[in-house]
Amino acid sequence: MIDSLPLRTPLLLALLLYASAAWTAPDPFKTGVVHFKNGNYEAAISDFKKAYNSGQTSAVLHYNLGVSYFRLGRYRAAQAQFEKINRHKKLGALACYNLGLVAHRLKSRSAAIRWFRRAVARSSNPKIEKLATAQINKLRPPATQAASPWSGFLSAGLGAEDNVTRINEDITLSGAQSDTYWNTYGSLNYQLFGQRARGTRIRLGAGLTRYRQLAKYDQGSLNLGLYQYTRLSDWRLRYGLHYFYDELNGSGFQERIKLSINSRYRLTSRQQLRFHYELSQLNELSPAYAYLSGQRQRFRAEHTLQNRDIRFRLRYTLELNDRKDRLGPSSFTSYSPSRHALLASVKSPLSEAWTVRADLEYRYSRYADANIVANQTTATRADQRLRASLYATYHLTHRADLEIRYRHTNNQSNLLDYQYSNNNLLLSVDYYF
Repeated sequence: MIDSLPLRTPLLLALLLYASAAWTAPDPFKTGVVHFKNGNYEAAISDFKKAYNSGQTSAVLHYNLGVSYFRLGRYRAAQAQFEKINRHKKLGALACYNLGLVAHRLKSRSAAIRWFRRAVARSSNPKIEKLATAQINKLRPPATQAASPWSGFLSAGLGAEDNVTRINEDITLSGAQSDTYWNTYGSLNYQLFGQRARGTRIRLGAGLTRYRQLAKYDQGSLNLGLYQYTRLSDWRLRYGLHYFYDELNGSGFQERIKLSINSRYRLTSRQQLRFHYELSQLNELSPAYAYLSGQRQRFRAEHTLQNRDIRFRLRYTLELNDRKDRLGPSSFTSYSPSRHALLASVKSPLSEAWTVRADLEYRYSRYADANIVANQTTATRADQRLRASLYATYHLTHRADLEIRYRHTNNQSNLLDYQYSNNNLLLSVDYYF
């Protein structure tokens, strides 16, 4: 059972922080403190309520009410008081810690862990961080308990898009058309050797996208990967090989073999760096898209900052392509861009159930060679793409989420045929196991 002693200690700390206010507060507040110290929690609650009704709305009053309710086992009432101050500058971390204790008493292990993690994220007091971390460790499964080698993810969604004919980032067709669609995706992981932090894992994934009217743009995918996880000093590493197979309208479209390596380094308890490199060999399975065959390299560098419970990400991506390109009797079109992308992202909980995220990405692409039309050199293609994405996630359970995503993409090009915009709205249910 989790030790509830920290509830008493933060209360005394809070009273010290607000000592000057307490001496000038109305009598009900002072008598409520006396009743609490004597263990008469019902009387303390009565007096604290009188203080509230007389106009007091301080964070310490809500905190003391929450602690009093907790002592009486009235956990829902305690929860309501602590939630009112969980973002308070001084008492927010303590409130989150106590919300973790409340969630544990209400038999919600996942919610308890989330609140303890928020206490760690929001606290500047090493003592609170230590207490919350200890509670997280208590709630985790014992190390001796064998973890299942299986894990995975399932998603199903309904969406609407106003530029279906933009098949992917390499192909832009004129005559944009709107349609609704449904999609589903599943991913299955199996721990082949070792543990999650140091071991070998197999990944299998499959997905489908089906449009209501524009069936010729229906897509399907299969992928299989093998990854090794390890540590090198303070770095966490993952490297492996992955095969992808994509279909368009029921026929083979593209296959890709990707070699990748990922690394992560924790700068502080709130900051970390991530680096990613991948080399992909792309083979087009349809003669109509043979010009897209070739190699692609990507390098990403990302910095993540956790400020209380708000997460900020800044990511740079460099992409280099060496494709076959499209060559005709009197024409040439380059499909080998060099790309630079910068993404900024912020993620924050709105409440215990809701989380929101906003992404903004700018990408500049310049193609390797000038295009030729009717034996006349035209221009070297250069694009600027701006993409904004908004996510709202409702946590149904500790394993299931309901997510709403809106994404707007605008691509400007010096060649008018490659200018496009795209709006995509998706509602999905995601399940993790």
